[in-house]
Amino acid sequence: MTEQSDNQAYSFYHTTDNLEATRILMSVYISLYARCGTVLDIGCGPGTFLELLHAQNGAQTLIGVDNDQAMVNRCCEKGFDARLCRVQELSFTVTEAVDGIYAGHIIEHLNGSEALDFVTVCFAKLNPGGILV
Repeated sequence: MTEQSDNQAYSFYHTTDNLEATRILMSVYISLYARCGTVLDIGCGPGTFLELLHAQNGAQTLIGVDNDQAMVNRCCEKGFDARLCRVQELSFTVTEAVDGIYAGHIIEHLNGSEALDFVTVCFAKLNPGGILV
């Protein structure tokens, strides 16, 4: 297994051992973001979804947030705008409005009220007609 943070030691999505499978699973969503100028990846991990988006449309503004500094560092090393952020801090960390949000494998880690708050903040960040997956 390649180097990763202790927080992600058992994550299917944050290790390069499963990179091809992860890309296949994430790739089904890429076309949904084709018309988005700015996309926010919440829980971006090492930047796999951001890489897929960039390969589709290099002109998009891509922002990643993750609560693990090691993952943020890996994204930044790949040239992405990645920010350290807990879900509860999203509205303070990402101040810009976006056209699309991808938040794969986040909501199941939140309790009921946190999940409702999360979805509310996500919708507040979206421009009219924006996409949230």
